[in-house]
Amino acid sequence: MKKSETSGLLLVSGVMVYWGFTTVMMKHALVYMSSATYIMARFLVASVPLLILYGRKLKGSLSKKLLLHGCILGVLEMIPMQTSTLALHYTSAANSVFVSQLSFVFVPLMQCLLSRKLPNRTLLITIAWLLGGLWVFADVSRNGIGTGIWLSVISALFRSVSILCLKRFAASDDPQLLGVLQVCFCALSSIPVWMAAPGGIQWCPASIGILFFTGILGSAVAFVLYNAGQARTTPIKVSFLNLIQPVVAMLGAAVLVDAAGRVERITSNMMVGSVLILAALSAYLWAERHPRRSGSVHHSHLGQAAAVDHRQNNAL
Repeated sequence: MKKSETSGLLLVSGVMVYWGFTTVMMKHALVYMSSATYIMARFLVASVPLLILYGRKLKGSLSKKLLLHGCILGVLEMIPMQTSTLALHYTSAANSVFVSQLSFVFVPLMQCLLSRKLPNRTLLITIAWLLGGLWVFADVSRNGIGTGIWLSVISALFRSVSILCLKRFAASDDPQLLGVLQVCFCALSSIPVWMAAPGGIQWCPASIGILFFTGILGSAVAFVLYNAGQARTTPIKVSFLNLIQPVVAMLGAAVLVDAAGRVERITSNMMVGSVLILAALSAYLWAERHPRRSGSVHHSHLGQAAAVDHRQNNAL
């Protein structure tokens, strides 16, 4: 594994940890504003420092293609943000963010479709392993699949398309500038959604803190770092690493209290599901670092999946 890819994986992982821990703040935000108002305010707040810091560089590099790519990424971010935040009205923060990360299923399958190749058997085994952890975590057999879960699935579909588009766009455009435009166009495209059901903000230290931690840090800083990291690795690895977010979200929801002083309880299903997910991620990344050794073991195919991942990434 190249050093540049290692740094990319670390950047993506770091952003996932931060997004996971602050996911519960999105649910807390709904006490002070509607979901549409929150998304608009979050990305408008994030756009201001980005335009100040990157305005000169953006002006010197701006082209119709870069503008179009930024617009596409912005809309592809706005839709999953709206649906996943709305889903928090119907399910827990941990469940919502976990199902929203189904991109780990959609991205490999979409990539195989684009490359006109059948999914590798080991890739399917890895996906099944991750799905098993997800099923246990969300306790689907007991809780069923409600409105919140379906909204989160829609979010995952659009996020998967965004991951693939960003990888393709970053081949010719500056990933940092793509991140800036993505945030700005997400803010602009969220305004019509807000206008359909306008609402205000209950200003207080808590609401201001939420917008700072999820807007300035969670969007302005995080999206630039995330895009830079994703440009250095493959879409499949990014979709797998996204599962770090819900595991950390479970911990954040258990630590950060809401306006009523409550936290979300960590269940045994969540703990077992988290172990399964993290074990699958560790096995896949280990196989990527040791492809020859993995390939020499008859019963292990993860190294082959990692090689397919690398070839498909080059095809994109």
